[in-house]
Amino acid sequence: MSALERSQYEFDFDAAPLCEHRLYAYAGSDEDLWRATNAKLRKDFEEHVRLRAFDPVRGEWRLRRLKGFEGDHRFQRGTLRFMQRSPAIPYFGLRASQLCPDVPIMYTSCDQLGDESEPRYFLNGDEYFENAPAALQTKFNALNDKQWGIITDSRTEAEWQKSK
Repeated sequence: MSALERSQYEFDFDAAPLCEHRLYAYAGSDEDLWRATNAKLRKDFEEHVRLRAFDPVRGEWRLRRLKGFEGDHRFQRGTLRFMQRSPAIPYFGLRASQLCPDVPIMYTSCDQLGDESEPRYFLNGDEYFENAPAALQTKFNALNDKQWGIITDSRTEAEWQKSK
């Protein structure tokens, strides 16, 4: 099922269990990933799904909002993890790959029972299943093997801070 398929995102926003969403990137640096924060991914998901609900207190229709969200986290060392009340949302990986061009991204999630979703692979807003070119598949395999991001810039953190 495509990450854009809306039917997979029909769940009870209020009763959904907490889920850890994990995005791993194969990037030159975290600078390549600055556009994809969890706040931006969540906002874009809510606008993509556009599930509306009537708010009886305000007497108006409003967009459903994801619950359990806290803070605005950014990629660190090629890895972005955050908690959200929801099932797996591969849209997060798809959208991160659109916001971070030419950066291979792997998305996976883990629910409260410890059940992990199957990894999903993205590049430039496209999802790859078994059809990735060999060089790209090598990067996806490296992300899957390590289960954290890969930064290819060899500078140390101190050197990177000096260059700013």
